[in-house]
Amino acid sequence: MPGKRPGPAGKTKRRFEMEERRRLFLEALRRTGEEAAGLEAAGVSDQTARRWRREDEAFGEAFNEAKAGKGPGAAGERPKFTGRKGVFMETMEEAGVLAAALRAAEATMKELRRWLRGDAEFRKVYLEVKGRIRVRALEEMERRIAAGEPVSAAGRKRVFLKKVRKVGTTTGGCEAAGISLKVLNTWLAEDRRFAEEFEEAKLRFRDHIEEAIMDRIKEGRDGGLLQFKAQAELPEKYGKGKKEAPPKGRRGLTQEEIERAAREPYDVGE
Repeated sequence: MPGKRPGPAGKTKRRFEMEERRRLFLEALRRTGEEAAGLEAAGVSDQTARRWRREDEAFGEAFNEAKAGKGPGAAGERPKFTGRKGVFMETMEEAGVLAAALRAAEATMKELRRWLRGDAEFRKVYLEVKGRIRVRALEEMERRIAAGEPVSAAGRKRVFLKKVRKVGTTTGGCEAAGISLKVLNTWLAEDRRFAEEFEEAKLRFRDHIEEAIMDRIKEGRDGGLLQFKAQAELPEKYGKGKKEAPPKGRRGLTQEEIERAAREPYDVGE
């Protein structure tokens, strides 16, 4: 059912996804020294990264080490692979294509699977490289869409989902992917996996709203507009469409502005 919270299996999947996002964040931070690069690589908001540092002491220490260019995976400390493994990894990083890396290393998929099972360091770096390739590919698709260049449906779906996770609206997702609502409805009807990922993207945005609310409450900041966005996105918790007066400190905010804020995208990453 759309909007239904995931059960135990879904929670486990999301926990693994969050661990992967933290790893991507730290890896990008080590490589660039820029928090923005980590946020982009992990696909999370600044509020989420701050919450990780605040609530997870181990992550906070890893964050400080990564920003200082220290710790596992820091520049100069990445494992160096020799022979065909080294050729494979170097080609994979540069070309971003698995088939090209296998050809360069004169390896088969069976051998690659054996390397991944038997060499923990190789598997770790392989996953890091794949993460960077995904980020680069998505950035390239976004550039091509903005420039009006041809992009596959699969690529446009990825761009759409990324935008929905960030702003929480189908309109924003369609604009980013360069598609119409008619095309979106066709995808949802014909691609079950995409439909499930769409629901997951909306749930993730709802989580970002709650995280932003908690951050602003803890920091003593006014979250008036965010509150009304929450009423639209999380009616079961915050009440949908309540005709309440603006909160104190927002006396200049009209009801029309409140309702418009609830309809428009709210980028919790800003």
